[in-house]
Amino acid sequence: ALILSIIALTLPRNNPLSNLLKVNQQVVTKWQHTADVYDTTWKYTVPSGHQDKIGFTITLEGNVIKDVSVKVYTASKDSQKIQAGFAKTLASVVIGKKLSEIAALDVISGASGTTQNFKDAIVVLEKQLKL
Repeated sequence: ALILSIIALTLPRNNPLSNLLKVNQQVVTKWQHTADVYDTTWKYTVPSGHQDKIGFTITLEGNVIKDVSVKVYTASKDSQKIQAGFAKTLASVVIGKKLSEIAALDVISGASGTTQNFKDAIVVLEKQLKL
């Protein structure tokens, strides 16, 4: 983990590897699941420097997203507004997509950080599922 952190600090932000290594800098828990429903709480640092968290629940059929929901946990009014817009729009963007297609998503509802954290969480799920 220390080696990955050092590498991540030396990579320019636009380097594709910096996004992959970013996952190692988040507080990541495994996705919990019952049948085809997967659930996680994702913790991350927002640009203003405070810790935040958001929950994702995904229903899969194979590796295709059949349903998705977002749980907004933040106490920050600014983060609540951003996460709520993301949560309202996410299903219309990702339902019917394969997990492997999520990496190519554009920013959802102006929530660039939340979108990236969702993409990072999906990377963790793909690794967990060994896809």
